[in-house]
Amino acid sequence: MFWSKKYELILFLLFVTCALRGNGYFFADAQRETPLKTPYAATMDLSGQNRFFERIDRKKFRPDIKRFNAGCLTAEVRLTDASAPVKCRFYLKNKEGIWYQSVREFKIDSGAWQKLSVRIDRPGRDWCGVEHGGVYSADDLLCASEIGLSFYRTEPGKVKTEFRKFRFEGKREVRPLTVNSLKYPAAGAVNRVVEARFDLSREYFNAFDPDEISVDFELKDPAGKITRHPAFRGRDQQAAYYHAQESVTPLGKGYWALRFLPRTPGGYQFRLRIAERGRELLCGDWNCFTAEKSNIPGYVQVSEKNPHFFELSTGEFFFPVGINIHTNTDRAGSHLSGKPIYPDQGLRDTFNYFEECRKSGISLVEIWMAGWTLALEHTAAYAGYYGIGRYNMANAWKLDRILEKARECGIRVNLVIDNHGRLSHVDNEWNRNPGNKKTPFAAADGAYLENAQDYFRKEEAFRQNWKRSRYIAARWGADPTVFSFELWSELDLVIDFGNLRKDGSLEKWIIRTREDFFRMTPRPVLMTVHCCGTFHNIRASEKLFAKTGVTHYAGDAYRDVRQPMPDHFCDYRHHMKRPIPVMVTEYGDQGVRGGRVAKLRAELHFGLWSGMFARLAAPPMLWWHELVFANKLTSHHKGVAEYLKGVDFRGKKLDYYSPAVNNKECRAMAVAVDAGIYGWVFRHKFSGVYPDKQPVPLEGAALTLVNVPAGKWQLRWFDTLKGEISAEVIVQEKAGNLVLNVPAMSIDRAFRLEVLK
Repeated sequence: MFWSKKYELILFLLFVTCALRGNGYFFADAQRETPLKTPYAATMDLSGQNRFFERIDRKKFRPDIKRFNAGCLTAEVRLTDASAPVKCRFYLKNKEGIWYQSVREFKIDSGAWQKLSVRIDRPGRDWCGVEHGGVYSADDLLCASEIGLSFYRTEPGKVKTEFRKFRFEGKREVRPLTVNSLKYPAAGAVNRVVEARFDLSREYFNAFDPDEISVDFELKDPAGKITRHPAFRGRDQQAAYYHAQESVTPLGKGYWALRFLPRTPGGYQFRLRIAERGRELLCGDWNCFTAEKSNIPGYVQVSEKNPHFFELSTGEFFFPVGINIHTNTDRAGSHLSGKPIYPDQGLRDTFNYFEECRKSGISLVEIWMAGWTLALEHTAAYAGYYGIGRYNMANAWKLDRILEKARECGIRVNLVIDNHGRLSHVDNEWNRNPGNKKTPFAAADGAYLENAQDYFRKEEAFRQNWKRSRYIAARWGADPTVFSFELWSELDLVIDFGNLRKDGSLEKWIIRTREDFFRMTPRPVLMTVHCCGTFHNIRASEKLFAKTGVTHYAGDAYRDVRQPMPDHFCDYRHHMKRPIPVMVTEYGDQGVRGGRVAKLRAELHFGLWSGMFARLAAPPMLWWHELVFANKLTSHHKGVAEYLKGVDFRGKKLDYYSPAVNNKECRAMAVAVDAGIYGWVFRHKFSGVYPDKQPVPLEGAALTLVNVPAGKWQLRWFDTLKGEISAEVIVQEKAGNLVLNVPAMSIDRAFRLEVLK
């Protein structure tokens, strides 16, 4: 929630100021760039760079179907006073500076008008990339906002030039539809994603639009059950770094792909079903794949043993220790940490965070598909985006890499599809929403919304959302690395939330989106929406959870900072008793109000430990990840992760309570499960500010556990930062209350009392 927009706004204004240049025709040499009328004449100085080009106003530029349907790009040129032939090539350049030039080099002699022409409808031919690894396709043609001729000659000198307008002429060749170069592994493993890539003989004006081209596949599992799922259009990219700054450029040509997850061993078959404009043109042959039994962990689901928790589809208990890495940089978090603001290194940042997560036992992170990070769709004012319905392939490729790295590091990803700012005046991104008809880039974006509320009420808006959901389901729905798809973060902050909830619009929207998503994904997935503030906001909006079929509740723990985290989570466990998993994916209020690392460290530490005993399905996830990593605070996560090894809260008995402690300075929280009691005792005065130096240890504290069954128990005390066992005894007890003497503690101790097997 607490995302500072100051730097983003400054960059946005600079970007727009530079980008908003009028459309028209230009002559440029090494010193100047001047708009001209056509036909026009100019004198070229061949000792420098010379270009004639058409540049379309960025605010109005949108891919044009007429350009796509043409077969050739042409221009007419006449030279006078040229002592030797002048050479030139056509070029295409998009707003990100990705440049293609014609393979053919034209020679122009002095004298008569000469017509130049190059084919534009043959992918991988006639054009070559300049200083990048992309292979030309219709997408590059359609996204080119600058079209031109570049002139050059070995001999210097001045040449008079006349030029007539660029034209798109002829008709695109329409080839018979075939599937080419289908590649996939013949065998694999259960719970490992299978990808098949292929090409189609035809290009499309918008390959992301299933109304134009719908590529699906049918999957037959070992039991003979057939399901149908979408395939997707993709394009590989490559990342490069200039000092610390990341740039991502296309690599190779675009491709089509399908992904599925074998969930049982045996033989699988799949075949393609392809339709154009709703009319099926191709039903492919069955292709065979064999999945072998494996020890790879499965995907996450709601526990069948106890619906308060999650488990893996392979049966293991899943109680993740997490942190919210909403985006790779968090400027506000850097300020709070007292550390320098580091440059944005893109994937490098995220990969470095993940390595730290691996070392500290963090097994869940939250990643946002926001306009300023990994969104597929955003306003054309920003690099890589072309408005509604055209998806950012650089971001899609980056998200693939992020999920690969997460899988390598043993991390699951809570993937947030939309954040509140897109339709809100809180952290306002509504004025940069590509659907908003009242922005300067509305024409370029293909905007269609008069107001933010219509996003949840208009059929056209739902249709556009469905198309994007289809792409997300096709590309990432099979991946067990994705813990959950969160449709909205802090949904209750969108404009007119109260009326949208009152008239049922939000409820209907969530139900339709969830049902469609569930039908499209090739495995069962977790899906939810998220509310801000505290559990009070979740309870106030419970219909959005209870009646829409989402798999779990998600919310924040931003509360009045006068209430320490343990007290807040004691309230949480008292009120949130529905048999459904509940998660806190954001918290960390004291950083906003105070700014001291010691305060946020207290939030982090006491939030993790108290949240574990608060009827949550996972310890809460701190928002300020930059502060955590910059100040090397992941030891707090490591202590929790080590403590939780071997713990399983699933069971018929689940009793949360606060054991009595004989020292007024101390408090305790615990949960009793079938064969164990797990708890934590702490010095309450440190819950607001974590001490910089180790306090004098407190001795003589004792807590009382009530109604402990008779038996032989193993009692282990844990260091909460290292997760190491600091004391261990065997307890033989009759049924009744049990007094535990707490070892000397500086801040806190955790214990596990388990039936000795």
